[in-house]
Amino acid sequence: MNEKLIYVGLAVFGILGPIAFPDYVMQMAVLWIMVLMATTWDITGGQMGYNSLGNITFFGVGMYVSAAIQVSMFYDLGEFTASYGAIKPVFTEAEYYTGLSMGIVMAGVACSGLALLLGLAVFGLRGPYFAIGTLGV
Repeated sequence: MNEKLIYVGLAVFGILGPIAFPDYVMQMAVLWIMVLMATTWDITGGQMGYNSLGNITFFGVGMYVSAAIQVSMFYDLGEFTASYGAIKPVFTEAEYYTGLSMGIVMAGVACSGLALLLGLAVFGLRGPYFAIGTLGV
């Protein structure tokens, strides 16, 4: 019962937090990203007993794929990257949400594919060899 109240409280804070504290939306977004990172570490390191040092790889791949999809849907990605970010793309509201939703979906697909490929190789390792194998990722 007490555990359910904690989860309900977190859900309510996650939904109403940006409305109650609009000036802190970015800080709350970073907070929830760090909560997700801590959860992945808890599952692999704590509950499964694997000391995975490669979790940040999936975070980085997901962020890169999401950003690349969002920009390349409406702008030339080669021109954008060649300018080292000097070109500031301006999106309409429809372009923004379309790019955001496609970027999130494709980031999940890319990270799942990478996890499948790496999992086939790395999950055969045990003990400190697993930690060293994921460190190489």
